[in-house]
Amino acid sequence: MPTAKDSAIGRLNGMAEVLAGTAERHWRWLIAACSALYLVAIGAVATVKPFENDELFTLYISRLPSMADVHAALLSGGEQLPPFFFLVTRAALGMGANPHVWLRLPAIVGVLVMSVCLFRFVARRSTHLLGLVALLLPLSTSAYYYAFEARPYGLVLGFSGIALVCWQSMHESDRRLGWLLGLTLSLAAAIASHYYAVLVLVPFGCGELVRTVERRRVDVAVWVALLAALFPLPLVLPLIQRARSYSTGFWTTPSWGDMPDFFYWTMSSTALPVTAMLLASALVVAANRTGGSAEQRSPTSYCSGLTTSEFVAAAGFLLIPVIAVTAAMLVTGAYVHRYALPGIIGVTILVTIGLRPLFEGRAAVILLTLAVLEAGFLRRSTISMHDSARRVQNRDAVIGLLASQPEVDVPIACADQHDFLTLSEYAPPDIRRRLVYLVDADVAMRRLHHNSLERGMVDLLGPWFRMNVQPYRAFVETGRPLLVLGETSASSDIRWLVPELLYARRTLDLRSVEAGSTLYFVRSSAP
Repeated sequence: MPTAKDSAIGRLNGMAEVLAGTAERHWRWLIAACSALYLVAIGAVATVKPFENDELFTLYISRLPSMADVHAALLSGGEQLPPFFFLVTRAALGMGANPHVWLRLPAIVGVLVMSVCLFRFVARRSTHLLGLVALLLPLSTSAYYYAFEARPYGLVLGFSGIALVCWQSMHESDRRLGWLLGLTLSLAAAIASHYYAVLVLVPFGCGELVRTVERRRVDVAVWVALLAALFPLPLVLPLIQRARSYSTGFWTTPSWGDMPDFFYWTMSSTALPVTAMLLASALVVAANRTGGSAEQRSPTSYCSGLTTSEFVAAAGFLLIPVIAVTAAMLVTGAYVHRYALPGIIGVTILVTIGLRPLFEGRAAVILLTLAVLEAGFLRRSTISMHDSARRVQNRDAVIGLLASQPEVDVPIACADQHDFLTLSEYAPPDIRRRLVYLVDADVAMRRLHHNSLERGMVDLLGPWFRMNVQPYRAFVETGRPLLVLGETSASSDIRWLVPELLYARRTLDLRSVEAGSTLYFVRSSAP
């Protein structure tokens, strides 16, 4: 005989079934609501977040008078990106007055497009509610941070998502030619946004190989479409060759350990929402003892899942960091995890499909999962806004520290390229005119074992951004007094100025430690 507890649980389950069924039928409204919430939250973060080092490169290059100037600046090698990315950002920058939002618009839209495409890919093989999990899950991964960074990684994700939908759809649609064209153009656009995006071809090649074996026939049109997507590369070959000249002293050193580290970096931020989701699911499963078949409890019927070729393509995205690290170790010498960011697409698909048995027949579980993922995203947005406010506060504190020094005409040397760029953008004119970056590629290589940042300062920031970049030895040998904005830690992987001044027996008087930065006064060496 059912107890009162069982009756209450049964009523809650019934309410969950009705709610899930309603959501399943009105999935378009849910997509619209999730997209609107995403745009509001990410737009708010983009509004308050100050530009960081790489974003300032994007800003200054995008503001050059013409695309011919952009191309010439990229030929310096100081920025290793294709010109198409700057064409897009120039267009976005001209859409409004606030550069913090509009320069980041391509990334904002790109990550949203990827999420919607993942919804489409997963929902086609399961349910719309499971597709919503695929839509929200990337926002718990490292992809979240590139939704409001004015760099090409969000664009690459968006174009990769479009290519995935085109590839899936062309096998089941009467409008095959249109989907083939979409596949080629989206992949070409991804490759034209970042050179490492050429690796996005790998999962499609893997999936198509499996499909060829299954059908025992080569689909020539698909392979032509994939190969045609490479057409941007010959157009930018001189830029690629110039960018490769920086690889010998690249600012990070790749290692074979970067392969597993990529997946930790990708998924570490999902620990809290996934844990909450699993706990909520365990509670629902433990409380639900009303029995019945999965079909009776499920608001919709579940499909069998991905096709074999689709599963292999999804798994193929996981090969991207493996191949990227291998290429860096053997050929390019340049790798950071964001270069392999499209691997998140494979992680999302496989995790979502893998959780399907947990959701099947349990409407409350999937609704709780969606609520947890959405709440986690909003929480991350709130944290990002607080972090941005803290960065602005620290930056203003450093500016106040510099302005309070009695030496009003003494040059200010920044030991950190990030500080130099940030202060050059946000400090008042009386501080900006005194800023100097002292550069020495040989010293950087000796102390830090890389000098790509130093070379970029000489090749790009000085001649193209009109910033005060001076040779270290010539400047110091003048014996002029100098304020040095240094670091609080004894060691750093990007700073060498303070240790080198000490090595040269210059006298550094500690003036202050403020907001994570240390200010020194270097006395004149004149008698």
